[in-house]
Formats: sequence, C-alpha cells, structure tokens
Amino acid sequence: MYTNMKKGFTALIVVIIVSAVLLTISVGSVLTLFTLRMERIDARNKAQSSSFAETCIEYGFLHIIQDSHYSISSPEIISIPNGSCSIISITENGNTRIVTATSVVSHSFTTLTATLDISDMNNPTITNFQEI
Repeated sequence: MYTNMKKGFTALIVVIIVSAVLLTISVGSVLTLFTLRMERIDARNKAQSSSFAETCIEYGFLHIIQDSHYSISSPEIISIPNGSCSIISITENGNTRIVTATSVVSHSFTTLTATLDISDMNNPTITNFQEI
C-alpha cells in the first residue's frame, strides 16, 4: 500500500510540473502575441500620423503657391477625415518657404518640415522634406 501511495504522489508531482511548464509556455505565447499586436497598432498609428502631417504640408504649399506671401500667426488646425493636423509655422526666407506641420494619432506624433523653392512660381520645387 505504501508503494501505491508513492506512485500516486510521483504521478501528482509529474502532473503539477507538466502543468506549470504548459502554463508558462501559454502565458509567454500570449504576452508575445499581445506585444506584436501593440507594435502593429503603433506602426499603423505612426503611418497615419505621418500621412496627416504630410497633408498639412501640402495644404501649406497650396496656399503658398496661390499667395507667395501666405503666412500664419498661430498654428492652423486642418480637419481631415478620421483626424486632423496642424500647420505650426510657415517661414519666409527669400525665395524659399519652410512649412512645419504636426499630427497626433493616439500616442504617435509626427512633426514634418519641408522647404519649397518658389523662385519659379510656375515650377515650385520641394528642396527639403524631413521628419523632425
């Protein structure tokens, strides 16, 4: 009878150890999948934020092409489908105009600056475009 109890105890310990290992693997897998999902969401939000900021840059360029002395005195918020962006500044420097715009989607921020050369108003040229 003592031998049967010993075998039962051993079986119980084995079941507990196997269960602990499986639980650890399961929790690790769930955490990995959750992390990957959050990274994908962050990447999507960043892409959308960049797209919105680019829209504001283009909006600023459009106004500059229509009026070469177009300026803003305070940030200009532009509403676009599914979000918004802000033109932070438009700086005039000779024949160049520097437009800075920003957008936020969830917790993803994008600030872009672009330089437009308007020395030939029939053919304005983007000379610089970067995220800051």
